[in-house]
Amino acid sequence: MPIDITLRAFAEVMRDAEANEVVNVILGRLPTYEILSSKMDRYWKVHEWYELLLRLRARDVDLGPIVAVERVSVALGTGWTIKHVGDDDADALWRREDGGQFVDPRVTWANLQCFVIEK
Repeated sequence: MPIDITLRAFAEVMRDAEANEVVNVILGRLPTYEILSSKMDRYWKVHEWYELLLRLRARDVDLGPIVAVERVSVALGTGWTIKHVGDDDADALWRREDGGQFVDPRVTWANLQCFVIEK
């Protein structure tokens, strides 16, 4: 069954063009995933940040949610914390202040959610 992946991230950028650069850096590290949607908006709580929301689908249908979250997190940087693992879902959290490295240094926080899509 397909695995959908949602990446929500905050990037310390001031303009749409810079936010788009961050999205392109992230997507460049995930070439084997189908892009379902991509959205970016200025974050209402911190005006110097953009909120990025990417929905992806793993092309490998035999991939389980924990493997998906592990592969995506490794592709995007170090210092991820796996927060939840279930039979049909898994998620992970990345925070700059925890000392890890993200593929784009402008990212301050990121969350991955991977879940099985019933067909």
